[in-house]
Amino acid sequence: MYFRHRVASFIDKKQFIGKEGFLISEQVQVLVSATAVMLTFGFRDFMIEAVEHIIIYQPNIILN
Repeated sequence: MYFRHRVASFIDKKQFIGKEGFLISEQVQVLVSATAVMLTFGFRDFMIEAVEHIIIYQPNIILN
């Protein structure tokens, strides 16, 4: 419950920006936010105030 609250708060406070045609889905927001929140386990302040925008680029996949 505590983790879910932190993830939801993180999503609410940060701006997610897709670049090069990348569409920001709810799943992407949750995965990125959950990863960021996990980095702050053990800290009271989990918002990472230095980060306002999260920019995600279209992945480049090369298949041979």
